[in-house]
Amino acid sequence: MKKKIHILDCGFGNIESVKNALDYLEIDNHILDNLNNIKNISHLILPGVGNFNTCIDILKKKELIHQIKNYVEKKNFLLGICVGMQLLFEYGDEGGGTEGIKLFKGNCKRLENINNLPLPHIGFNVVKKPNSLMWKDINENSNFYFVHEYGIDENQLKGEADIKYGVTKYTNKFISYVENKHGNIFGAQFHPEKSQSNGLKFLRNFSIL
Repeated sequence: MKKKIHILDCGFGNIESVKNALDYLEIDNHILDNLNNIKNISHLILPGVGNFNTCIDILKKKELIHQIKNYVEKKNFLLGICVGMQLLFEYGDEGGGTEGIKLFKGNCKRLENINNLPLPHIGFNVVKKPNSLMWKDINENSNFYFVHEYGIDENQLKGEADIKYGVTKYTNKFISYVENKHGNIFGAQFHPEKSQSNGLKFLRNFSIL
């Protein structure tokens, strides 16, 4: 059964694209700018576009970091997209460096500038997926759409046995999907709302958790 999905509008997300994808899937959704009434929220998307440091500053000014932590502590579902995923980690180097929301261990750093590949990383690329309900009906090594210059290196989550994650190779291997041990906090470095049929399946799977 599809659940109602709330989209958190913090002023830095690709809100309309996410909403349009959910509308296409006929998933009931609502845009909000705070989490003051989490009793009515079970599924939340945190989209992100822009600079890690700037986005964290906005969350602080709107007193949303505590609200987000309180929301997930109640085992509600959260999906961070692109910068929205990066913010879930401990620290981000972009914009001079600042602490993140700290729901996952790791430091978000600029992708390595090797093999003469252009940065930012833009376009479709393969995600080596984990075994997770979020990937139901999505084929192994499917393509998703990326637009980013910073990411979490694969090595930062090696040894974290309770964390499920997917990996993508560009200049270096980076974490393109992450899921906590309780199965209620998820991050996608890619944009599911721009990833055609695979991305739509991903969003649909989130809606039926």
